[in-house]
Amino acid sequence: MPESGLLIYKNVDMFRDINMRLDQIVFMYNSIMSELIDVERPLLEKNINKMDVNLKPGLESYKWESNNIIKDFINPCMNVVRTAYDIMRSMKGNMDNIEAILLKQRSPPLIEKLKKTCSPGDFMTIHSATCESILFDMGRELKKIHEEWKRS
Repeated sequence: MPESGLLIYKNVDMFRDINMRLDQIVFMYNSIMSELIDVERPLLEKNINKMDVNLKPGLESYKWESNNIIKDFINPCMNVVRTAYDIMRSMKGNMDNIEAILLKQRSPPLIEKLKKTCSPGDFMTIHSATCESILFDMGRELKKIHEEWKRS
């Protein structure tokens, strides 16, 4: 086996580690860029710019033969991209929770069809009780939504 082949084989674990870490970075970066919707993008704009700045040397000028590739390039990029990815996952999870809360709120109708006719006064009494209950539940659910927004 040629000497250059033995050198590559000797470093196969390091190459595998580098490849795995770069795959993770690419996956997280692509997820951020493809999953963010227009109204979410400004919330992560600083993180996206920081990712682009950190990744730019790897695309333009980094010498991939460097012995310190993991310490000098991959680890800092991984930290920046993972931070942005975790923020995005948190935002998406909180939004899913908010959507579930809102879906629950639309289930009870505000006006129920009665089986028999009734006087306007009786209708208003029944309707007021229904609305009061729904509004109380809505207030409790709005507090949950507020907490989800605060977490984002």
